[in-house]
Amino acid sequence: MAKKPKASEPLTAFCGPHDRWDFATPFVQGGWRYATDGYCTVWEDAPGIEDATGRTLPNMGAALDKYPFPASLARTFADVKLGRRRFVQCEKCGGKGRIPKRVKCPECDGEGETTCDCCDHTHRCDKCGGACTVPARGTVRCDECAGTGRRPDENIAVVIEDVQHGLINFDHAPILKLARLPGLRFEIARGCNDYYPSGTNYLAAGWARGGAILLERIVGPRDLVVATVGYPLPIGP
Repeated sequence: MAKKPKASEPLTAFCGPHDRWDFATPFVQGGWRYATDGYCTVWEDAPGIEDATGRTLPNMGAALDKYPFPASLARTFADVKLGRRRFVQCEKCGGKGRIPKRVKCPECDGEGETTCDCCDHTHRCDKCGGACTVPARGTVRCDECAGTGRRPDENIAVVIEDVQHGLINFDHAPILKLARLPGLRFEIARGCNDYYPSGTNYLAAGWARGGAILLERIVGPRDLVVATVGYPLPIGP
């Protein structure tokens, strides 16, 4: 029997919003465990783990093929000061740090999906809607802000300088998360696909257990640039 997928702490930080059940937790496809919010995707090796079922998920292998990796990944964030996060009030708890309590769904035992006794087909749980939990009395610490009542400001950008592609803008929060992955090295690349026929820049990274793709975004007038990551100077003649 194939192993059931287990949560991976480094990947959990890259999952999508809690109101999107399909991307709220890491999932496995083809021997790889993925976490994505549709903008930043991180994956790690997961040999022998069964593929995710009961979710509406893209074909991650085909999706990532549209973002080819450079021949080498040489750059790191080790010597770069990425600046501190700015914070705003948490929208989920309204700044209170606590939210209504939820408990494990008794219908699906917290799995978010159930199996039909007649046809053995797996589908999203009707009771919890795939959320894995149901409402209960009382309140608990907000999982979005860890009880602080605030969350990182999304209107912050990091500019990464690239010899070939120029100055590329990225969200601050995923850059900070990527910088914490062990052994991470990256380069900037550019490619064309169905979503970006005219081409888009992205950060392609490898780390100790897998890889990552982070798409460029357009910096708006409200954004604050907190760091510029310069390209390393060449060594030698």
